[in-house]
Amino acid sequence: MASEDNQVRSVSVENFLQDGGGTMPLHSAIFNLANTIIGSGALTMPFIFAQCGWFLGNLFALVIVSCTTFSVYLLIVASDQVGGVGARSFETLGYKACGLRGTVYAQVTFIVGGLGTLTGYMIFIGKLMAQVAGVSEKMSFVPIILSMPCIILPITCQRSIHSLRHVSMLALLSIFAVAVMYLIFFVSIGQYTDDATGKYRYKTPEAATLTAQTPVAANLIIGAFCVQNTCLKVYGELQQRSPKKMVGATLSAMAISYLVYETIGLSGYFLLGGNAKGDSLLNFDSDFVSAHPWTSAVCNVAKALMSLLIALTVRLAIWPCRSAFCSLIAMHRTG
Repeated sequence: MASEDNQVRSVSVENFLQDGGGTMPLHSAIFNLANTIIGSGALTMPFIFAQCGWFLGNLFALVIVSCTTFSVYLLIVASDQVGGVGARSFETLGYKACGLRGTVYAQVTFIVGGLGTLTGYMIFIGKLMAQVAGVSEKMSFVPIILSMPCIILPITCQRSIHSLRHVSMLALLSIFAVAVMYLIFFVSIGQYTDDATGKYRYKTPEAATLTAQTPVAANLIIGAFCVQNTCLKVYGELQQRSPKKMVGATLSAMAISYLVYETIGLSGYFLLGGNAKGDSLLNFDSDFVSAHPWTSAVCNVAKALMSLLIALTVRLAIWPCRSAFCSLIAMHRTG
């Protein structure tokens, strides 16, 4: 009897989460996967290079890209081989692979992780928009409160990732503009060695280095190329899906992300040197603007665009968390 109840719950979960599938063209998959990858991690690339060196950082990034792509392949192959219509969510895959315990494990993991990710993204938005508005960080909760009902909640309620392809395109255009700003700053300024206050000290870039923060930088690289969050859902919606096609879409998204990361990472690293902050946009503070007045408006636009990017990316970053909540509701409905 307990086994039958578990089966009913599994079917209920799967029916609740499935959207029919098979309607997403390849370009939409690439846009959504790239948007999944590119989030606040883009701003950490100058810091990563500062703690690892530009050559060692790139070497590690290539290893992570390879490992992440292979992990996506393993996930989608496993989702196809569990029987039935396959598994298009982590909790369904967990159930079909390990039973009810697998579902519960996936639900707990992604709900806790998703809430942590959401918190981190909100902090990024609050800090960046506080600088744009010229207010203290104590007031950073205001843009957080405004972004939730105005941007994040409406797009998070959508059940189909493909239906949000234009949102992903807007998010990618935002980060492209930010990357161009970093490149322009580097070409125009060169090295940020003219801080009139003397508080910022430029540290010469290196090809390879190891610091106390190198393990932190390594962890940030892993997170920067994370795409597993939405891979099962995207694969489920992909037209004429196959593992080969999904791997191709993942590699294309990785290439787009890598280009953005390289532009921001190298330009930011050589501009700011070894003392780049974890959120490198915060280096472009009032002291930086005082040394280069022409950058004031550009910095504010870039910070606003980055806040928009993060707000638009939240729905993909927490997709497994949302899915886990939906499966809990479905299980509750069936008793």
